[in-house]
Amino acid sequence: MERKYTLANVNILIKTDFDFTETERYEPFRSDFDLPDLTYEFITMDELPPIPERPLFYDGMITVSRENDITYRFYTYSKKKARALMSDERIDEGVLTVYVLEEQLPSLKTELRVFDHLAIEHAMALFQGTLLHSSFISYGDKAILFTAPSQTGKSTQAELWRRFKGAEVINGDRSLLKIDDGVLTAFSLPYCGTSGICLNYSAPVQAIVVLRQAPFNRITPLRPAAAFRDLYEGCATNIWYSDDSKTICDIIEHAITAVPVLLLECLPDGGAVETLAHALGI
Repeated sequence: MERKYTLANVNILIKTDFDFTETERYEPFRSDFDLPDLTYEFITMDELPPIPERPLFYDGMITVSRENDITYRFYTYSKKKARALMSDERIDEGVLTVYVLEEQLPSLKTELRVFDHLAIEHAMALFQGTLLHSSFISYGDKAILFTAPSQTGKSTQAELWRRFKGAEVINGDRSLLKIDDGVLTAFSLPYCGTSGICLNYSAPVQAIVVLRQAPFNRITPLRPAAAFRDLYEGCATNIWYSDDSKTICDIIEHAITAVPVLLLECLPDGGAVETLAHALGI
């Protein structure tokens, strides 16, 4: 079967030799086009190659290796056995191949699970974008992004802006940053963590706000070195792809010179909203 999607102006075709059911959150991103920018081909196999003994990278979820200039991403979820394998052997043709262990097909019956195997952070980097762990709100036709580690209050601050300022929450957990005609632009993706909020929308970035919990509300402009560090830590990086790392660094360098990057030490209350709004002059 074939399904088409447009994510951050990138046309993506997913081809599988198995069926999967649609999930509501992906409906706004489904699309139609003649030629894809990137194609994923899912192929089922009785057995996958063994996981290498000395991988480039391992984090408990994926294991990455490289051989003859081909990069292999094993979806391991344990070191004992791979469930799926992505290969960039055909990337020059605009194709990423995902080999799926046949016995794992029952876990790939929905769009949600198929999208879990797209390595979307790498796919977007191929088109000069980077994923930032952030809540994305739209206010006055511009994007304000709240970034911080999980459980710090990104979704809380986004909801406070909705309640007190009438902002629209676009995505509760992820945004895709690209430089579009020289303008730092945020795009939503159908990845949103537990928030469940992911509208198909893009807007120029007005500010990026780094959150810290505190017993007070205070905002401080971040110096370039600190801003670069905090934004880099919030980006989804594939360190084994040097081009991906360069893309991330280029976008962050542009961001810290093009828009305010602010540290908001805050409480989960309306005072935090007013503190930030005052700093932004809105």
